[in-house]
Amino acid sequence: MKRFQPDTKLMWLLRRSIILFNLLAGIYAFGGTHAQEITISLESVELKKAIIETEKQTFLRFLYNESTIPADKKVNIQARKMPVNEFLARMFQGTGVEFKIMENNLVVLIVPGTAAANAADRQIQGRVTDEAGNPISGASVLVKGTQQGTVTDGTGNFSVKVPDNAIIVISAVGYDAQEVSVAGRTDFNIVLKQRVQTQEQIVVIGYGSARKKDLTGSSVSIKGTDIANLPVLTATQAIQGRAAGVQVVNSGAPGSAPTVRIRGTGSILGGVEPLYVVDGIITTDIRNINATDILTVDILKDAASTAIYGARAANGVVLITTRAGTSDKVKVKYDGQVGVRQMTHAVKMSGPNLFAIYSNDAAQSPVVASADITGSTYWYDELTRPALFNNHTVSVNGGKKKYKFYASGGYLSDNGILLDNNYKRYTIRFNQEFAATSKLKFGNNIGFSHYSSENKPYSLFSTAYIA
Repeated sequence: MKRFQPDTKLMWLLRRSIILFNLLAGIYAFGGTHAQEITISLESVELKKAIIETEKQTFLRFLYNESTIPADKKVNIQARKMPVNEFLARMFQGTGVEFKIMENNLVVLIVPGTAAANAADRQIQGRVTDEAGNPISGASVLVKGTQQGTVTDGTGNFSVKVPDNAIIVISAVGYDAQEVSVAGRTDFNIVLKQRVQTQEQIVVIGYGSARKKDLTGSSVSIKGTDIANLPVLTATQAIQGRAAGVQVVNSGAPGSAPTVRIRGTGSILGGVEPLYVVDGIITTDIRNINATDILTVDILKDAASTAIYGARAANGVVLITTRAGTSDKVKVKYDGQVGVRQMTHAVKMSGPNLFAIYSNDAAQSPVVASADITGSTYWYDELTRPALFNNHTVSVNGGKKKYKFYASGGYLSDNGILLDNNYKRYTIRFNQEFAATSKLKFGNNIGFSHYSSENKPYSLFSTAYIA
C-alpha cells in the first residue's frame, strides 16, 4: 500500500500562519488596556467628578484615596478615539497625581510622597460573625475612603491585601458598620451588632411585623416611651387622643377599665369591645400590665384583622408588645411618678333662699321657708379630698450573645377624690430567652399581678347636691 506524503508547501504555509496568529495575539494581549481608545467630552469639570464621569461613560475603573485628589483642579478634554495612556496623562497633567494601569481596566491613582503611596501592602484575613457567633456571608470589607476590598464567603471568612496603615470598614445589610485599624495585624475576628429598627418604621400586625410604608391595612402604632410618661393605670388610657378613629372613655374611678371603641360602635346587641393581644396571648383585661413594661401598642382598625383572629376581631385589635432583654451589660432602671388629684370645677351649691324658691316652684306651693333651713353644710367638701397618686417601677435587663433577660416589679396606688375610694396594684414580670442555635430558641414570659380595689358609688355626688 502506498504511504501518504503531505505537501511540503502546504505545511510551510500552515506553520507560517500559526506563528503569525500567535504573534498578533501576543501583541494584543500585551497592549490590553493601553491599546484601547476612549471617546468622552469633559468641559470645565472638577477632577473628582471627571473621574466619576469617566467610570460611567467608559470601561475604566479607578482606585484612589479621595483625600489625595485636588479639589480645585478642573479638567477640559475633548477625547475622540484617544488612546488610554494619552487620555489619562492629559487628565492628571499638573495635578501631582500619578496613574498605573492594572489588569481588568483598573487604574490606580497615587500621589508620590504620601503615606498611601509609601505604605507597604499587607495580606490580612479574618472572619465576620454576628453577636450569636453565626457567620455573616456577603459582608463588605473595604479600605476606608477607597473601593479596595472584598466580601466574606459563605463561612464569613475573608482575605484581602491592604496598606499596612489602613483602616478597614466592615458592613453588612441589617448590621451596624464597624471600623478597624490594621496597625500591623494580620488576623481579625469581627463581630457585627444587629441594627436596631425604630418603632416608627416597624408595625406589629398580628402575624409578624412590617414596615410602616409597606403596610396597606389601617393601623396606629404608639411607642411605649410615650405611654410610660403618663400617670395612667392602663395603656388604653394613655392612647386617648393619640390614635385617630379610636375613642377612649374613662370614668375616672380608680382601677376602672376604660371603654374603647375603634371606628365607632359596630353592633347593638353583640359585644363592642376590641380584642386585646399581649405578646401573642389573647386576653380581655390589660389592667394587670404595668405601663412601664410596654414597648409598643399597635391598633389594627380595619376588617383585615378578622383574617388573623376571626370574628373576635370584628371590633378591632389592640396588640401590646412588652419589653424584653437585650444582649448588653446589665442595666437597672427606676421609674417613678407622684401626683395629686383634686376636683377643679365643683357645682356651686344654692343658699337657703334660692333652695326655698326652687322647692316652692317645684311644689307649686309655699311648702319651704328660708327660715326653716338652718344648716349650711357644703357636702362636696365633706365627700371629696385631694387624692394622692403613686406609681413606682424597678426593672433590670441585660444578657450576653445567646442569653438575655428582663425583670421588673411595680407598685401603683391610686386614691380617688371620693373619700374611701382606693386602688392598689402590685405587678411582677419576668422573661428570658436562650438561643441554642440560630434556628432554635428557648424562653418564657411570666407575669404576676395582685390588686385591691375599694370603690364608692358616684351617686353620692347627686345625693350631696340635693341634700
